[in-house]
Amino acid sequence: MRNTLTRISSSSPKGFCPSLRHKTILNHLAHCQACETELSRLIHHSQLVLKPTPKPTTDPSEFEAFRARLQLPPEPDIQFDFGDSIGPFELVGKLGNGGSSTVYECIDTYMRRRVAIKVLNPRLFDSSSLSRLELEARTLAKLDHPGIVRAFEIKPYHYPPYIVMELAAGGSSANLIKKSPLAPALAARLVAGVARAVQHAHDQGILHRDIKPSNLLVDQPFDPNKPIPLDISLKVSDFGLARLMGSDSIISSIHAIVGTPAYMSPEQSCGNQNKVGPASDIYSIGVVLYEFLIGRPPLVSDNTMLTLRLVNEVEPLAPRLILRGIPRDLDTISMKCLRKDPSERYGSAKELADDIERFLENRPILARPIAPALKVYRWCNRNLALAVSLFGILTLLTLLLALAVTFAILQNDLRQKLEASATLYKNAATEVGLESDAFRTLFFSSIRSLSNFAGDLDNVQNHRDAVMLSTKAKDEYRNLINSYSKRPSLRKEIKGDRIDVWFRDAMALRNVGFIDQSMTILNRICELAYLTKPGDDDYLRIISAGNRSAQSIGRILIDQQRRNEARDFMHKAWKAIPFDPDLPGLVPLNLAERRSLLTTLLTTIDNIEDNPTATQIKADLESINKRTKAVLNQQSLQPPVALN
Repeated sequence: MRNTLTRISSSSPKGFCPSLRHKTILNHLAHCQACETELSRLIHHSQLVLKPTPKPTTDPSEFEAFRARLQLPPEPDIQFDFGDSIGPFELVGKLGNGGSSTVYECIDTYMRRRVAIKVLNPRLFDSSSLSRLELEARTLAKLDHPGIVRAFEIKPYHYPPYIVMELAAGGSSANLIKKSPLAPALAARLVAGVARAVQHAHDQGILHRDIKPSNLLVDQPFDPNKPIPLDISLKVSDFGLARLMGSDSIISSIHAIVGTPAYMSPEQSCGNQNKVGPASDIYSIGVVLYEFLIGRPPLVSDNTMLTLRLVNEVEPLAPRLILRGIPRDLDTISMKCLRKDPSERYGSAKELADDIERFLENRPILARPIAPALKVYRWCNRNLALAVSLFGILTLLTLLLALAVTFAILQNDLRQKLEASATLYKNAATEVGLESDAFRTLFFSSIRSLSNFAGDLDNVQNHRDAVMLSTKAKDEYRNLINSYSKRPSLRKEIKGDRIDVWFRDAMALRNVGFIDQSMTILNRICELAYLTKPGDDDYLRIISAGNRSAQSIGRILIDQQRRNEARDFMHKAWKAIPFDPDLPGLVPLNLAERRSLLTTLLTTIDNIEDNPTATQIKADLESINKRTKAVLNQQSLQPPVALN
């Protein structure tokens, strides 16, 4: 700080401190801690950067030179090593770091105790960052619970600013599941303690908004190669993204989406801060419980945008379907926390903790899974008109399933009933029409059921009629698919506003084994993408579908060991589909689809380092990555908006 004052005064113009007075001030500061602290605070708040009016009275070149002399250079990064001091604390080791701060393990030389020091990144020395650090410390000071890391003191005007916090010797709870998931009883007990601590924060009007294993610290050291001690507990830490309930004030900086995607609730991932409440923290606790039981979060992808879409649109798979040893009651508790509608989760973190303790004490839990009938009722409410039109088809599907159950009893007349049901099913599908998205989903689901039914009939080898009936079922299965893929509407021109529907059709045909029919549709989508150009109607929709279709064809050809054909086709798509990363209107998802096509193309090229085509592809990928970062940075500066 004194170096800063010296640097300014050495070239100061009229109005700044003279040399003699400057020396007097420095001598005073050397013996007055209060003055030095206050001056340090003023420097960090103001940054000593002049912002003159846009119309200087002097010559512009002289004015710029004058401003450059008064502009402080950016603060360099600060690196601490073992044995260094941070204020009165001696550094022992580094515990972890994030985008805005680094946490060190230190020894308090006055109190002779080990503490954790959270140090602000020097590049974030501005008034908003310091205010955020102060608010985080004040938030921790309001919380007094054994399950929450305590804050001892804050030095916002120290260089660098830091918070002194309680040390959790075991580190992040993510280390508990590095080798294998936790035992159900241990996972339940740890999560119940976390829920109690979060309830205490809610009682003080504070939402955490970033609950995840890396922010849950183990209270005692443990050896990952040995059995985990049964008496460990977790402490909630890092309230850097916390928010005060009933207020628009946010302790972290305001972004459209705040938190870690895989642990965010659906309402939080949409960026709608008005809907974020205690239920959002309960969802995150449910994700932690799921990860402790399974070893990974329920909905996660290597692509951030895809993870956000999964959180909003996809129902997670129940833990018991992955690991059969998980108790049913604990499975039910976890899935109740992960429901999309906040009103269907636990009413409070205390209710969640109480239900987990009922499970640990072998008492009946209060949570109940959603009944299948209720799921169907909700879907019908959202799609009332479509539900009426599909009622007849569902009835026919039920008849097919009933025939499968009663096959052993009704073996003599099963052939006639199956043939009649298949005919009715085909006629009903033709009458209702094949243009509804929901109907297409049901249609292919029915095809898979019919295929499974035909496979079951193959197991009956001692009856000639059973073999004939299996052949009939397989023929009907092929006929239904062929009639679908050859329907008159497929021969019409594919238009941009329906191109996503055709792409989903092609993927459905591929999934049920009709690769040739799938590739026919994908090729037509690519041909439409080749002909489009910026300014056309549905341009973004068409190039998006074209990139996805070209990549899908490439992967199909690679799976068929036709690597050269895959390379040639994707190379053609790369050159033929117009794509400008800087085109207005492109969103991260469009850029991600183009990136996936080019990445898949690179896997088919031999000798990438010496290949000029590979070099050009890498250059395109670099421009796409830069554009993606620019779009995301621009979005982070906008007010919160809901994701579509």
